Amino acid sequence: MGAYSLRRRRLRILRSRLVLMGQDRILAQGPPEEVIEPRRVGKVFGMEILVLRNPLSGRPYLIPKV
Repeated sequence: MGAYSLRRRRLRILRSRLVLMGQDRILAQGPPEEVIEPRRVGKVFGMEILVLRNPLSGRPYLIPKV
């Protein structure tokens, strides 16, 4: 039980930070609200990106701009 709760705690900590990588290097790291920026993420994926916010959590999520 202790290992399980420790693992869940680590997962929570990891979910609260993102690392955005491109061209074999770290481009940005930090809370999702700071890392997920449309121009930066679009550059990594080679397309225009829309960043929307979950109305319940306020966290960002991405969709390709069509």
